[in-house]
Amino acid sequence: MSADSNSPRAIALRYISNSRFHRRYTLPATADHDSLTFTYADIGSTSSSANPNPQTILFMPGMFATRIAPWVDPSHSHVTSMQMAQYVPVKAFNVWNLIPKFLLLKAGPAFTSSEAAITKTSNVISSGSGFSSGGENYTELERNRRQIEYEYGLSRDVQAEIDSLIFQFMFEESTVGANSEALQCLRKGSDSSNTWGKCENYEAYVKELVDLEGRRHRRTGQEKLKVRAYFAGNDSMIGKAGQDYVEECWARDTREFKDALDFESRTFTQLEHDSLVQSAEVLKSIFLHVGGAMPNDTE
Repeated sequence: MSADSNSPRAIALRYISNSRFHRRYTLPATADHDSLTFTYADIGSTSSSANPNPQTILFMPGMFATRIAPWVDPSHSHVTSMQMAQYVPVKAFNVWNLIPKFLLLKAGPAFTSSEAAITKTSNVISSGSGFSSGGENYTELERNRRQIEYEYGLSRDVQAEIDSLIFQFMFEESTVGANSEALQCLRKGSDSSNTWGKCENYEAYVKELVDLEGRRHRRTGQEKLKVRAYFAGNDSMIGKAGQDYVEECWARDTREFKDALDFESRTFTQLEHDSLVQSAEVLKSIFLHVGGAMPNDTE
């Protein structure tokens, strides 16, 4: 095997090209829409004779799914840039997904996603990893890479190469769905009045969920619903007010809430909106909470 095939770049390319990262499924056309193809990754445990039904954790990026990086309506977060974005004409969002592609492929060698694209232009170009390029956050990026290298065995140099490849691979696929998601988050568009569903009033939604969980707990005696919230200390998308709003919705000091919910929140002071989802410390906490174990655990 040649030296080049063992270089960090070559290893990263083989890693990210694994077919399990590039699954594809097409929904057939209906009377209301054309056929829809979406991609997904299947990187968990596979079934075996020893473990025929491995546990599954489903990560679904998007506003109303299992999203790690949080979003709060600007009326509650009071983030000025998000409030201004609500006044951008709907037609402008037809090319929303092309902006980060331009920044990555034309304007510079690195890119940060939703956070920088919608806030200050001067902060758009960053490390490509979700961590911004400022000195303090570059140190946090390196700390994160070293932690992954130490605890999980993926070398720091290979991680750096993977970071540079991720968005190139991403933009080889269609990203037009980002346009609809942006409109949905900002409550814009022809159907903006009904796309939030139960979360139209988030406080009322949480209260209804607590009522349902409280009845379930009293009926079955099973454990209370566990809710863990993770926040970045420097989140320009939701701000401190947005975090406070979410925490207030989930952590009311009432008997009904205490009987139904086991709620905890945690703030990672050095992280930002996009780097939160890539933090080894955050992901480790999530996996351990749902019953996972560290690779070197023997018990």
